[in-house]
Amino acid sequence: MKNLILIIAIVSVTSCDFLDETPKDFLSPANFYETEDDAIAAVNAVYDQLGYYGNMWQLGERPSDNLEDGPVGRDVSLELHTFTWNSATGIFGSVWQQLYRSINLANTALEQLPGVEMDENLKSRLIGEVKFLRALNYFDLVRNFGGVPITTSSTASFDNLFTTRNTIDEVYDLIIEDLEDSEVTLPLNYSSNDTGRATRGAAKALLARVLLYYGDFSGAAQKAKEVIDSGEYDLFTNVDDLWKVANENGLEHIFSVQYHAGIQGSGFSSSFAIRGGEPPLTGFSTAIVRQGLLDSFDPSDERRAASVLESYTFPDGTVKTYDPHVWKFYDETAIDPTEGSTNWPVIRYAEVLLIYAEALNENNGGPNQEAYDAINEVRDRAGLNDLPTDLSQAQFRDAALDERRWELCFEGHRYYDLKRMGQLNTKMSVLGITVEEKHQLYPLPLRELDANPNLVQNTDY
Repeated sequence: MKNLILIIAIVSVTSCDFLDETPKDFLSPANFYETEDDAIAAVNAVYDQLGYYGNMWQLGERPSDNLEDGPVGRDVSLELHTFTWNSATGIFGSVWQQLYRSINLANTALEQLPGVEMDENLKSRLIGEVKFLRALNYFDLVRNFGGVPITTSSTASFDNLFTTRNTIDEVYDLIIEDLEDSEVTLPLNYSSNDTGRATRGAAKALLARVLLYYGDFSGAAQKAKEVIDSGEYDLFTNVDDLWKVANENGLEHIFSVQYHAGIQGSGFSSSFAIRGGEPPLTGFSTAIVRQGLLDSFDPSDERRAASVLESYTFPDGTVKTYDPHVWKFYDETAIDPTEGSTNWPVIRYAEVLLIYAEALNENNGGPNQEAYDAINEVRDRAGLNDLPTDLSQAQFRDAALDERRWELCFEGHRYYDLKRMGQLNTKMSVLGITVEEKHQLYPLPLRELDANPNLVQNTDY
């Protein structure tokens, strides 16, 4: 089996136009695949599109109480931080087109794979991988834009690409169906040559997250428990170990976007690093960590130092202090900060534990011992004491939201967590930012509305 090396262009974080670059090759030709190698190439082409996560973290973190605009932030990033975006804001068009390009490649593969003469077990696995990736694409669409057009067949032109919007329920139905199919056919793990491909655990973990967002707490708890009980995953012993390049694709990393310095690096280092900083801290400084997040950490919480750069000790012993910058993804070993090797964590085991705890609390009308055990496992790794055992459902819900903030900060979750838990306006108003009902969703891109008169814009945009 050929190694899976994802050649991913992340213009969103590594160029001067890193927030509004538009893909130039949205439509893929409908090639016919005849051999096993062709089938693998078709599936790898879908993986290659995961570079859109260079934009996804921004949609999930910038409009939140975790980050504020950095000294070289551009108009688009400022609009996200201040909730002043509109349908012409470039990042929405980029994400929309990137996601539908990926979906079109997935649909093409799903149409052509059944006809390829090859090992049937491998074929079944490849189909499962594509369905996982398509589900991820549609999930990222629905949580950003709401109901979107569903297309499950390939297209070679713009003429029949989109019709009207499907409902949110219809989009979730397809996501859940794809993930339920993929969890049956995907393997528990791979040989080292295929590390980074979607696994059964990845399908179950993503399905747990999807069901949590959808409000199916019983289903979310069940799927999270299946991941936990599989024995395939665990937390790293130390928080510091989580982001070391040497530990990528370790026991805690369920599914990550793969990056390889010298082939196509992640570029996250340069995005988060300090403008005008001395090597290895040179970068664009596109965002600063908000003081409120820093103040919220318990003094004994090891995740603050592992996630945020506030000072740095250079090889000669010199110590310098800085405005707080994102640190957790930084690859200090990268010769070129735009070519870091740090993978992007789409979903990891700590999140599954937090999903399990939250879902149990919501489903049972309050926390049971299993909910406490799950959240305390994450807290223990961070150096914190267990939660009090007499929390009400509302108190445990708040504790779960806090824990997700500390554990998953900067990974693209905060905006979505705040809005799905009804806390977006409460948290942002403290910062003097006005949040309206329309901000629960992003607007459909203006250019998509212009191209398709059947699309209806989200309310109040």
